[in-house]
Amino acid sequence: MDSIGSSHIYALVKCSQWEGLSFEYSPPWIFKPIIEEGLNFLLKTANIPEQSEYLIPLPSGRKVQVSLATHLEIEDIATASITKIVNLVHQGCAQTACITSHQGVVIVKVDKYSFRDSITHTKLLPFADEMISGFGALIATLSPPFSRVDDAPPNGNLSPELMLEILKILLLDYEAGFKTIFNLSCTCKMFYTMCHDYMVYMLKLLCNFALPISPSFFKGLDLTTGRVQLYCVEPFNRIHFSRIEEYRVFVDGANLGLRKLQIRAAH
Repeated sequence: MDSIGSSHIYALVKCSQWEGLSFEYSPPWIFKPIIEEGLNFLLKTANIPEQSEYLIPLPSGRKVQVSLATHLEIEDIATASITKIVNLVHQGCAQTACITSHQGVVIVKVDKYSFRDSITHTKLLPFADEMISGFGALIATLSPPFSRVDDAPPNGNLSPELMLEILKILLLDYEAGFKTIFNLSCTCKMFYTMCHDYMVYMLKLLCNFALPISPSFFKGLDLTTGRVQLYCVEPFNRIHFSRIEEYRVFVDGANLGLRKLQIRAAH
């Protein structure tokens, strides 16, 4: 694969990592043209690996291997690429790999911890199909759910499970709960860690707990007005939403011109 192709796949990998994403409010009343840095900006500022195999670190401390390939739609080539990954894993180790081409991705999991090696892999998951299964597989592999709470210092006699229930109550039940969260996160490292895991900052503080109404609903604190409101990330007709806010999505600080994220705010 040439350098341009490997650069584009590297950008695709970075777009699939939640930790590298940031959001910027995009006011609808601005009519002047907006300068988009685009893909070239990201590729100029990134340290792109030159090897055909490289490791991507995850917040959990694990690393996922990315392997570049071409013509994965040909069975013999796909099999050879999978065999190459298996041979790179040492005995007594385990590795997850994303064999990636322009057409799609094959996810491979190799476990050589046990007496009998375990090797599983997906079929070629294309980027261009209606279900965008290739993108979904990359995101699921490179941005898996991960909690830092187990590594946080203990908080006296309060277990992580109880602290999590306190966070849920403050987020979902009380208007003053968001203000209390700031104080607790400053004084309790475990609580601060939970806030990092379960909240998203984008001009407002959004909680990542689904509400009983729908998995698409959540509560958040508007940091400009101090109001706690109900938000939704997809069209919903049963509740009237007063406005739609749009946010540009940045990848490692670069605006690639991705589709804007829409957040709907209820009264």
